Amino acid sequence: MHGCSTSNCHHLLLSVNICPFVIDGCSIEFVNSFPHLGHIISSMSGDNEDISHRRCKFIGHTNSVLCDFWNLGSDWKYRLFKSFCSDMYGCELWHLDNCKISDFCIAWRKALRRIWNVPNNTHCELLYCLCNDLPVFDEIFKRSLRFIAACLSHHCDLVRFFAWHGIVCAPGTSFIGRNMISCSVRYSFKICDALAGCVDFDDAVKRYRCGVINDECMRAVHFLRDLIDNRDYYGRCLFTRDELCNIIKSVTAVCDSCVLTCILVCFILILFLYFTVVFNFFFIFLCSVFYYCICTSCTMT
Repeated sequence: MHGCSTSNCHHLLLSVNICPFVIDGCSIEFVNSFPHLGHIISSMSGDNEDISHRRCKFIGHTNSVLCDFWNLGSDWKYRLFKSFCSDMYGCELWHLDNCKISDFCIAWRKALRRIWNVPNNTHCELLYCLCNDLPVFDEIFKRSLRFIAACLSHHCDLVRFFAWHGIVCAPGTSFIGRNMISCSVRYSFKICDALAGCVDFDDAVKRYRCGVINDECMRAVHFLRDLIDNRDYYGRCLFTRDELCNIIKSVTAVCDSCVLTCILVCFILILFLYFTVVFNFFFIFLCSVFYYCICTSCTMT
């Protein structure tokens, strides 16, 4: 129940036995789910309804950002997207093996393609490398690991006991234990080392991502980023396409005239050097003939 007024109170049915609650002669409404601190608690103890609700809110926030800031570049759109659409409040309590998380990740990738304005068949790894950020699936895993680590190191003995008991004694029924198993399998660390505090969860996630991304993917991302930057710059250019063409033509004409001038000057220099060399050879020949004549006359004398 929440509050003291019957209009604000709800009875969440967690078992088949219906036990009516009455306050001041007014019965309390029976519900199958109820939002508490932004997280939807279901009578089936599942996360399907909460994840679907988060997905719908995420799509709505993304549409609002893209509609309000449609004239900005892709980089600014992504910054606004991270600020207004990436809260994912309550994802630390999700079961990581829930199939609804995949639907949320699909909506996230569609939003990234709209933000960067890339084709719909762009590979998801290129999207995350283009954003220079973790995939949303790994981000959810990372937040879950941080929540578990916070519970294991909590100052309250009761919180530490429940977290430790869920991981060690009831890993199949406790969501903390199941999430720890899923994270240990994905990021290749031992649960006993995590309980001992010997695992850096951020470093484990980073090492996993480094093993997924290769050099070919990074080259493709750099090329794609250059194309996006050029497209965004052209969209914000102060000149029209015709004005840019006229500028290019004028620059080309100036360059052509400069090239012709340089060719003419080079031709004159070549002629000058040619005639200089010929004149030098002719002068040397005359000197040689004059010297020969002098030597011959001296010999005859």
